[in-house]
Amino acid sequence: MSFADQRLRLFLRLKIVDGITFTSRMDLLEVIWGLDDTRKVAVGTGRGPDAVPDSNIQIDQTFMTAATKLGQLKVGYQSATPYGWGTYFMDSTGTAPGVAWQRAFGKATILADWFVQDRALNVTPAVTTGPVAGRTTADVFATDVSNDLYDLGIQYKLRAGDAGLLWSFFRQASRPTSLLTVHNFQPYFRTKMGPVNLEVEAYWMIGKDTADGDPAVAGIQEQDISAQGLFLDARYNAGPAYVGGRFFYLSGDDPGTFDEKEGSMNSTFGYARDKKQWGGFTAFMWNLQASNNVPLVGDVSVQNNRANIGNIMDNAWIYQIYGGYSPTPKLDLSARFHIMKADEEPRVAAGSTWQSKDYGHELDVKATYKIFDALTYNVGAVYFWTGDYFKGTNAAAQVDNTYMLLHWLDLLF
Repeated sequence: MSFADQRLRLFLRLKIVDGITFTSRMDLLEVIWGLDDTRKVAVGTGRGPDAVPDSNIQIDQTFMTAATKLGQLKVGYQSATPYGWGTYFMDSTGTAPGVAWQRAFGKATILADWFVQDRALNVTPAVTTGPVAGRTTADVFATDVSNDLYDLGIQYKLRAGDAGLLWSFFRQASRPTSLLTVHNFQPYFRTKMGPVNLEVEAYWMIGKDTADGDPAVAGIQEQDISAQGLFLDARYNAGPAYVGGRFFYLSGDDPGTFDEKEGSMNSTFGYARDKKQWGGFTAFMWNLQASNNVPLVGDVSVQNNRANIGNIMDNAWIYQIYGGYSPTPKLDLSARFHIMKADEEPRVAAGSTWQSKDYGHELDVKATYKIFDALTYNVGAVYFWTGDYFKGTNAAAQVDNTYMLLHWLDLLF
């Protein structure tokens, strides 16, 4: 299969007075070429070949920035949910309404913010069956559906790098069914020692997923949350060439513990979904594309089991070696090789056995040529040795390897 898509992202920045700026971001004609937008699919439901993208003008961000003696204040729809922190690890792209403040104190910078993440009012007709039988539309309007994120962090500049610690508090209410409250502690450190760059980041999430005590809710079990992750990156620079290694650990949910959640938190809160195809470090097909644009080849069970991956890094051990070389200032060549396995197997029905934790191996190669200062041409190839994880519980499933060829232009001005 093949497809081509495009997007024009336009920023409008207006200086109101000294210290106050108004910013708006718009995406124009974000579309897959030749896609029939008349199909009965909701516009804006995704960018894969089975979804209709936004083919008109969409205003994503509108916010005010005020630079005062007390710090910088940003109010409105802005980059968030959550935003970038520390290294690339756990970073996400997205927009949310909120208030963000930061101020420098010498070598230290303090930041604090509050964002309202996606929420939905389940305005359906009165439920007649199930644990909330008898509830009306008015009852649903009255339920608590808040989905808030609070951050407090500090960053400190070192002589050859920086370090920081971020505390985040998530409150996701979908009452009367559940209330999710989670604290996330996220330290990072990066430095440069001669030709060596070193980056480290980790996270530790603790909290609870509990019902609100409504007697109409039956069978909801309180669960303790404890999820962890670690990222290491060491890179050696030698003139126009570099080589390095990366390690990722993201905890998975233990299928044997029903009263604890050790994984799936990144998917729950939208972490680790940076869509930079090559600027970040995600294995391209396994993580970014396996469940979206390029279905894995094989038995029908393979097609079904790819849903256990998604485009957010979770439940994984990843070992990566990478390198690059720039023979001229205009040309850059790079490659990455990944070994990937699951931390935990999915929960399956009694009597069934998940065949393997092996996600597989992946090789990514890419060339970038700078045609002009603002225009670059990119061409890449990806080969994915599909692991037996995708067999699921079907020992007889046929799992085939797959590959992808791609090229694109970047115009920044």
